[in-house]
Amino acid sequence: MCKIGSLIFPLIQHFIKPSQTITYLFQLHTLQSVIHYLIEYKDPLLDKAHQILIGYFPSEEEYENKLEWELPILLTQDLILSKKPNTKENNDIRTKNIQSIKTIYDEESENFTYEGKIQILLKLFFHEQYYEYSYQEIIKIITEKDIINTIKSGNTEFIKNIFATIFEKGDYLKCVTLLNLINQNENQASFRSQHGILIPNYQKFSLLTNSEQLNYFSLDQYPKYQKLIGIENQALTLTTVLKDSPLNVLYENIGKPYGFPNNEFDFSKLLDSTIDCYSLNSDIYDQLNYLTIVPSHSHPLQASLNHLGKLAPIINYSLKEMKEFHHNKKFAFLLSENSLMPDYEKNFIKAYFNEDILIIENPSESEIKEILNDVTFTHIYISAHGNYEHSSRQIDSLEFNQGNIIPVSVFDNLDNSSEYQRTIILNACSGAHQGINLNFFHKGIASNLLKNQFVVFSNLWPISSEYAVILGILLIFNLHNNDDLREVYHSTLNTLKLDNAVIFETLKALHPAFESIVEKISDSDKSFIKLNDFRNLGAFCLYS
Repeated sequence: MCKIGSLIFPLIQHFIKPSQTITYLFQLHTLQSVIHYLIEYKDPLLDKAHQILIGYFPSEEEYENKLEWELPILLTQDLILSKKPNTKENNDIRTKNIQSIKTIYDEESENFTYEGKIQILLKLFFHEQYYEYSYQEIIKIITEKDIINTIKSGNTEFIKNIFATIFEKGDYLKCVTLLNLINQNENQASFRSQHGILIPNYQKFSLLTNSEQLNYFSLDQYPKYQKLIGIENQALTLTTVLKDSPLNVLYENIGKPYGFPNNEFDFSKLLDSTIDCYSLNSDIYDQLNYLTIVPSHSHPLQASLNHLGKLAPIINYSLKEMKEFHHNKKFAFLLSENSLMPDYEKNFIKAYFNEDILIIENPSESEIKEILNDVTFTHIYISAHGNYEHSSRQIDSLEFNQGNIIPVSVFDNLDNSSEYQRTIILNACSGAHQGINLNFFHKGIASNLLKNQFVVFSNLWPISSEYAVILGILLIFNLHNNDDLREVYHSTLNTLKLDNAVIFETLKALHPAFESIVEKISDSDKSFIKLNDFRNLGAFCLYS
């Protein structure tokens, strides 16, 4: 491509030089496009194009047209100089240009669109003298209705470099403020216990905590992230495409069950790559109660930490700390009639609980809302088939039977007004899966549950039916006996990491209610997958 640029440029350079016969603005826009091309392909002709650009600077009498004329030239020249050596001459020019850009912004602010304002502020933001000013201006703009609607649609690309810069400066409070605004969190609160923020897809891997501590783990992070995404695509039949990555992933999974585990893939590779990408051997994770991954990802970080014997932090996207737990627990169960493991969960529930509980099979949308809004229920168990639409525009949903598919909009506008923490076990395939986005609630079955301050146990991808039943009833038992959710997560996985026969004996020793369920599952089919395979264990997660 660089050679093509070098061949074409001599042919068009006379056209893009300032001329009295062709409209200046049309010429200028063409030159800007050429310069962007030359920068992208590191073409040595960039210096020649820069000299032509300088000829476009308006004369004194032409300085009135600042928005259409002077500003584009200043912005383009600053882009060119940002790619050149950091000399005094270049720095002096950039300083003068940035001052001019700031003056134009102040004088013409009312004539800018919101998108235009953001473009200018992004340029100012990366210059130290305007960092605080541009941050405050950006915060104002993000609260405007048009920008909020853009963010709600999932378009957060224009904010990512702002967040990364604030993060790299170690400014925890600004990071949290920005994330709260992006995710429309009206009631912002600070964390009392240890909370960390990390960016997995940056050039260097670091973790920022609310003690203002920025910990660096890897200065060559992005190749690790690329490797993990590639392995994730193979393991879960996905087509996540990164910049500068091969495009063959777009057609490799054609005809395969999209988003489902590849039964021929060795999931220990996904485990190892997750440990490497997130530097999970670091001691910093032992110090955290909550961890926010920015942008949101659906990597098996917690299960990988458990594999290393670590007590995993809660993955936190609500940006709020958990409330206290009510001393009097009350359980509600919303069960599917479309299960490969008929009545196993219901039979366990009836055999285990002596206190007052509620069981609804094949619940309606109104019944689900009623239960979620009833603050007397401290724990809600939802067992259904989860439909996460990875690449289509269809609505994510829960399927309780073939005729009862509930869209995730059922979780919109909930009124979880309890002063105590409420917990949901969402025993559904891909119940906790999310897209890669700064807007954490843009997509996903559990998203609005998290936004309404429920804590959610769920799965990142589809799991085997036998494992789902054992996981579900073990979670019910552990949550009934323990309020430490991190310990519940840890102890549940510690049991499920055992061999099948040992798991079954362990469950029967916990309570008689497990015995008949375990016997039915263990005797039904000797050929089913080992429960402790990472294709099962890795999916388990705890979000708030």
